[in-house]
Amino acid sequence: MTHKIAIIPMITPLYRFYVWDKINNLENFDFTFYFNSVNTHDNIEFIPLDILNSKFKWIENKNVYFKKEFFWQKKALNAVFKDFDAVIFTGNPRAISTWIASITARLLGKKVYFWTHGMYGKESKIEMFLKKLYYSIPNGLFLYENNSKQILQSQGINKNNLHVIYNSLDYDFHKEQRSKKTEKGVFRKHFNNDFPVLLFIGRLTRQKKLNQLFEAIKLIESDTQKFNVVLIGDGEEMDNLKILSNSMKSQTWFYGSCYDESVLSDLVFESDLCVSPGNVGLTVIHCFSYGTPVITHGNFAYQMPEAEAIIPGKNGDYFEMDSIEDLGKKIHKWFDSNNTKNRNEIRKNCYKVIDEKYNPYYQSRLIDKVLKDDLK
Repeated sequence: MTHKIAIIPMITPLYRFYVWDKINNLENFDFTFYFNSVNTHDNIEFIPLDILNSKFKWIENKNVYFKKEFFWQKKALNAVFKDFDAVIFTGNPRAISTWIASITARLLGKKVYFWTHGMYGKESKIEMFLKKLYYSIPNGLFLYENNSKQILQSQGINKNNLHVIYNSLDYDFHKEQRSKKTEKGVFRKHFNNDFPVLLFIGRLTRQKKLNQLFEAIKLIESDTQKFNVVLIGDGEEMDNLKILSNSMKSQTWFYGSCYDESVLSDLVFESDLCVSPGNVGLTVIHCFSYGTPVITHGNFAYQMPEAEAIIPGKNGDYFEMDSIEDLGKKIHKWFDSNNTKNRNEIRKNCYKVIDEKYNPYYQSRLIDKVLKDDLK
């Protein structure tokens, strides 16, 4: 028996193509996607229209925003009156349409799921109450992280309805690339030294707190212990960071933006450590995919879900949020000669997390299992 499933995401980012493509090819299911194909986000690349048309059975589903915080998905309510056995909605509580459409779908006897961040742990009492109410509607929640699952459980949501689906990028391509990688000496040529390379990838914004990285380096560097800092990205903090970099003994390469994955993969692969003083998200998956460990802060209420992929001492570390001193200690500890780590072993630790959880195969298998169990 083939079950008909509707998937209604909030937006259509390119990085989601790989998991949606795997899900779309699951046996015994007929998927219809409700995509908002018009990109209104400057910093997110959407799936091109030709790929949507060639790969998916889909319906255009535009978002209408109210005061830039709340939105209504035009076709969400319409979808629940069609002959779908289950509907997977965006789990964003600011989607007014999801509240109404999901309740309606439950009343019509359909299975309902939210694909969502869930709870962060920083919510006010009112926010916590509303989210608890909201996340009590569906038959199941597909969550990005275990931290959210634990918080939801503590709020009385049935643990059997909580499924951690993690997140993923272009796993097949990254895995193919990693097998071909060899040291090309990119940084040795640029810096003319062999000091450890500290990497950051992303927009150079105040929210990323990159000033903390430079201040932490100044605390731990010396005439004999220096670092090479590589910032890949552009942003409004560029000039301020250049001033800070001039006050260090260590060198900084302001590489600028890079969208060529063949170039970017070499830069990530040859870096010794990625440091993200603010929150960190898909960068963790990207770095781990090429075997590069990550350090970020450990306050999960103010983190992105992918941060929990870090296993301290194995594939990265956490520091106390906003503590420049602790960040310096964690960087120093990572390169301490008394705490020497085998680079190949670190790469394996990074790959292991991606191969086991943060890939579209794991995600599609989970969707397959949950839907089969609930619809049998």
